[in-house]
Amino acid sequence: GNVRVKPMSQSPEKRRCTLGNEPQNTSAKQGGFSFEAPKLNSPSAPRPGRQQNATGLTVPKAQDRARSWDGAKGTEPPKSPKQSRPAGTAQAKSASPVVPCREVKRAGSKAEGASGRAVEPKAAPSPVKARTPAGKAAGRGANSEKLLQAAVNLRNSKSLRLALSRATQASPALMAKASALLERLAAAESAALQDLRTAERDEAREPPVPWRLLCLDFDRTIAKEHMWGTYKDAPLNQIPVSEETFTDLALFRWLVRAIRKRAGEVVIATFGRADVAGKAMQFALGEDHGVVITTPADYPDPAPEAGIEAARCPEGSSWLGDKNTQLASLARRFGVAATEMILLDDDLHNVQEAAKAGVSAFHAPTGLNKTAVQNVAELIGLTGHAE
Repeated sequence: GNVRVKPMSQSPEKRRCTLGNEPQNTSAKQGGFSFEAPKLNSPSAPRPGRQQNATGLTVPKAQDRARSWDGAKGTEPPKSPKQSRPAGTAQAKSASPVVPCREVKRAGSKAEGASGRAVEPKAAPSPVKARTPAGKAAGRGANSEKLLQAAVNLRNSKSLRLALSRATQASPALMAKASALLERLAAAESAALQDLRTAERDEAREPPVPWRLLCLDFDRTIAKEHMWGTYKDAPLNQIPVSEETFTDLALFRWLVRAIRKRAGEVVIATFGRADVAGKAMQFALGEDHGVVITTPADYPDPAPEAGIEAARCPEGSSWLGDKNTQLASLARRFGVAATEMILLDDDLHNVQEAAKAGVSAFHAPTGLNKTAVQNVAELIGLTGHAE
């Protein structure tokens, strides 16, 4: 029913809350405030199991709902009396309809323990299928096949040697194909090494032979990042070139001027794209930069199959194996000997193979920086400093 709250006069007396079976004079003013239940015009019969008290409120049977508290500081409201449970009576379980799964008894799935509680059987571990020696060998064979096939498609001698050493379970046909390809590539690289080693200086040629020929790699040497690996065959106008493209643009410009001042020349030998390297040279040195750029596309396939016309190596490929084929071609073009050539490259394999022919090769793993330029300057006696 509705409850009306009557405001009481402010009194220094302690306030008192009355509810339930309090004295009949519920409207008597006491300190604080009081609740007065409204009188029902047409009282209805109480619900079964309930009874009406003197105020007209219906309360359950056998429950003493009357409580009062004088609100004194340091005291607590009285607690409802606890109903005692007869001795020997088991404590009642929760009335919640949700029963933990561990207490559910299922026929045929649990056994009764000594305490009478159902015992959950341990789940059997999932069977692990052990790999037989034949299965392991089959897995190794499949991986070996993929590794070797990738090396064949790459047509690189270094990759083929590594794959053949590991591909013990590859098919005999693929093993024979890879071995034959490696033999042809190795023969071509050996010929390029010999060609570079026997290059001689041509004093009679015109224009005059450069005093030194500085050969620079482009990706991750002149350029800070691997331009081919980043942009592949993207249109040239979508490949940005700025000062940030170079490892050290000021140092590169100084090196080119210093070499040319001493009657030397600078060229680029890269496995990447000639147009990308040319765009970078135009940005660094101007439209008429004069830097010769050579790529794999300038050379035929070093290991063509018998009876098939050799195609050109694609740009971005490593079919040549190392830089010796490009260096030998540059030596003939400029009329210099291998001992008059200098190579700066971030690939150690290219550096080692060029050094076998007598080239002054320097490994530049962090690109064309001050350390790399200092090595060249000390070798040929360059002086001055970068802007």
